[in-house]
Amino acid sequence: MGADRDAASLAESARAGTSLLIAGPRGSGRSYLLRAVTAELQRAGTRTAVVRPCAALSRVPYGALDAAGDPCLDDVRELTGAAPVDGVIVVDDVDALDTASVHALERAVATRRTTVIFGMRTARPRAVDLGDDADEVRRTVLGLWMDGILRRVDLRELSDDDARGMIDLFPDAPLLDSATRAAIEWRADGSRALLRHLVLEATGAARAGRDPLSPFRAIARDSRLAVALERHVAEIARPDLECLSGVLRLPHLELAAATRLFNAESVHALLASGLLHADSSRERRLTANDLVAQEARRQLGAAHVDDLVRAAGSRMLAEDDEWWSHPIAVAVSERWHRLGADSDENDYPPSTRVRVALAGARAANDRGDTAHAAAHALRGLRAKDDPALRLEAELAAHGSPEIDEDIDPGARRRIARAAAERRGAPSAASSTTEADARVEKLLADALRAGAQLDWARAAEAAARAAAETAASPAARLRATVAAGTAETYHGRWKLAQHHYREVQRTLDARRRADGIGPRERLAAVMSMLAGHQIAGADGAGVRERLNAEVATTAREGESAELTLA
Repeated sequence: MGADRDAASLAESARAGTSLLIAGPRGSGRSYLLRAVTAELQRAGTRTAVVRPCAALSRVPYGALDAAGDPCLDDVRELTGAAPVDGVIVVDDVDALDTASVHALERAVATRRTTVIFGMRTARPRAVDLGDDADEVRRTVLGLWMDGILRRVDLRELSDDDARGMIDLFPDAPLLDSATRAAIEWRADGSRALLRHLVLEATGAARAGRDPLSPFRAIARDSRLAVALERHVAEIARPDLECLSGVLRLPHLELAAATRLFNAESVHALLASGLLHADSSRERRLTANDLVAQEARRQLGAAHVDDLVRAAGSRMLAEDDEWWSHPIAVAVSERWHRLGADSDENDYPPSTRVRVALAGARAANDRGDTAHAAAHALRGLRAKDDPALRLEAELAAHGSPEIDEDIDPGARRRIARAAAERRGAPSAASSTTEADARVEKLLADALRAGAQLDWARAAEAAARAAAETAASPAARLRATVAAGTAETYHGRWKLAQHHYREVQRTLDARRRADGIGPRERLAAVMSMLAGHQIAGADGAGVRERLNAEVATTAREGESAELTLA
């Protein structure tokens, strides 16, 4: 799969007497292409001798040629007389060749006595093991290319389009939905070998009725996927491994915080390579390719990664008057919870301990883990009484019963938190809080009206919610989507289109507003697509937008967002 790997054309060149150098990084499909070219040669009746060097014979003179056991290779070794050596020799790959074998092949190619197809592994950018080009074997083969004797073919890494095409080639590919495919494409990191193993694992899980992404969360050691992943990650430099494993432990870490804690060059290089992804928020929150990051953590060791996270927390707390990171604060709160009296919590002032505990409690409440939310809140309250912590403890114990139960639980938490904070807040913040509360109540009214098929009342309530200009961007997005959907059901498509254009403008903003994450964006686009289908309108553009959002969610989202996708 890919325009740079036409096996039939390469075989034709070899039959015409052109020696080739097939070069590509690990996982680029180099060995697969060599096998395909060999098959084409054999199909055409061309004699082929395949040499597969191995490390055990790399110091044995002529070890690779002798191990192949083909009589034509004896002629290459001796190279007496002027007669050409019959057939084409295929070498996969040159790195493990012994020096005697490579010099014999060099003489045969240079004198045009035979045709050889060499396979050579190249390094990826920033690889720690660059495959020293000064090594005698590699220098010999590269010298033939630089002298114009070999034609070099460089295999590029897997593109997204090629990845999608490769997935379609698997017999069980229909079992994988678009979100799963997008997740696999990102985790493959441009490697055809990784993609193949990921698809096989995912389809196997899907056939068994399990989540197709579940095999990637706990990879069996020594499995085919584990071995391919270990080799893929082995070339990544240690600073890059530390950055990947650190971001995995601190999901959605802010870019500015990451460059404080990790090698800045590594952070930017990983962003450029795609192993790190930064969302479009003001803070540029980071997520790591979790498959590669898990292997990075394994190779570094869990203790080393724990030390990295602990050092990140210590530095943030020491500089808390200058900068603060919510993901790091959550990690510190979890560590204090785990270590209890053995932690260094008591070394910090009560105000800092409350701030850390509040981060942990809010994060736990937001993911529905009320037990840990209560534990974090109570630990912070032991340090100092704080209204926000009392609220988190109340939310963990009872939720927010005073707020309309038809309102989304996440919205109820936001309203309760904002209401608790607005007593000493500036008027602008207070007006936003009140507007958000009105929006959520109106949306609950619209939902009830829609359930009764009273779309006129639903559209009126949603339109009033969308008109709340003082509300937060996230609340306005939900209101505008609801207004468009209600107007669609009410049969007023032009008004629905007006609301949907507002939604698109919000989604297309250069910087993502607070509170509008992958889940909110996906829900908005899916609602618009449903509206187009109900109205019988052309939704091709919305469908393309949905595909883009699914691909983004595969990088930014967690399990809940991927389930929605």
